[in-house]
Amino acid sequence: MSKMTARIQQNMHKQKNSRPHASKHAASRMEERSGIQKTQADKMAKRALEHGIEYEYTMGELKRWIDNRNLEKGNFARYYGDLLYIFSPTKQLITALPASDEIRRALKYEVQEERYHEYCRYRKSLHRDEHKPKKETKRMAMEENTAKRYFQRYFDDNNIRLKVTKVDVWGYSNKYTLHYDSELGERGWIFYIKRIRRWAKSNDMEVWLQYDPKKEK
Repeated sequence: MSKMTARIQQNMHKQKNSRPHASKHAASRMEERSGIQKTQADKMAKRALEHGIEYEYTMGELKRWIDNRNLEKGNFARYYGDLLYIFSPTKQLITALPASDEIRRALKYEVQEERYHEYCRYRKSLHRDEHKPKKETKRMAMEENTAKRYFQRYFDDNNIRLKVTKVDVWGYSNKYTLHYDSELGERGWIFYIKRIRRWAKSNDMEVWLQYDPKKEK
């Protein structure tokens, strides 16, 4: 690990122990100048403080731009995401200023090389997870009474002439045995089974039907 990298990481560690927050003025300016919602202002202030480019690593036009801000004693700046964030000594974000097109386009040449690559690696890492395939989440099995109402509602809404009398839930798996009664008799399921199983499969379920007529008293 180089001395510069170690220094950057040490600085990030120190900054993480503080609690940066944006003033109302800063939050308004961020929304006005960069479209950052006020509810995200504190989050962006923290990100800029911990990962933004420090003044000591700036060069050329970017350095001159910061110098021309004539920051009050104790205040300091971080460049992050096309904005220059100005902080107070207490880590409060005072304001955020948009960089010129020239600085944005030539940022690579306005920052010391190693620090520029550190900055770019962090920025890329924020979007890395978006390209990872999402883990499939299995639907949890319903408890018996909920399942009974759920399936009966589907039958009623789709003109399926079966009356659910009981539902057997197969442990924690999403598999169900539906006990039914029907005016169509024991083989009533034949008219509907394909449609029911297609629907169940589209909802990550497996369904079996069992004729269970009400007994005459």
